Amino acid sequence: MVEKLSKNEIKKLRGSARKFLNDKSKSDEEKVDILFY
Repeated sequence: MVEKLSKNEIKKLRGSARKFLNDKSKSDEEKVDILFY
């Protein structure tokens, strides 16, 4: 089931995603594992 996201929710998710991807304490492999498992 897909929920409709408001513009603000999308912005928040984007911000969280960017923070997560810029997190230098995790390797790229770890990030891929977290995102896809």
